[in-house]
Amino acid sequence: MGTAADSRSVTAKIALSPRAAERLIQAVADGTERYILVAADGDLSLRVRLSIEAHHPDELRLANGKLVVDWPVSTISNGRNQVTISRTELRLLGGLLEGNGHPVPRAQLIARVWPRDRIASSGRGNSLAVYVCTLRKHLAEIGLGQALQTVRGVGYRLVIR
Repeated sequence: MGTAADSRSVTAKIALSPRAAERLIQAVADGTERYILVAADGDLSLRVRLSIEAHHPDELRLANGKLVVDWPVSTISNGRNQVTISRTELRLLGGLLEGNGHPVPRAQLIARVWPRDRIASSGRGNSLAVYVCTLRKHLAEIGLGQALQTVRGVGYRLVIR
């Protein structure tokens, strides 16, 4: 068993249900510092010390509400037009949003969409192209068909006007 001197600081993003997020935020507010996180399949458990630097709302509104992303229910909408997207498409959209309108390299998107995949990024190029195509179709369904752009030789960018 390691000691406190053996500990390392790792920055991680944790996806939680709204109820679990409320409980976690309340626990931090109450002064709890140490947690045990257990994987859904039970194969891994971690003892962690947690600090919350920022709390992001469940819903993200961009370009004066032209694109609304509801993370927990995996929907995107524009006005009254709403469509459900897959969790993989949601991760892809998240990677594109992190680019903030700038081109995001394919390798970076692949790492974002399939974070625990052991397949080399070159082997995921076709899969990425398929998911980009389906995300484009979903964006077109809500009236944002031109938002997802290909940047030849680099990757993709999301521009919402």
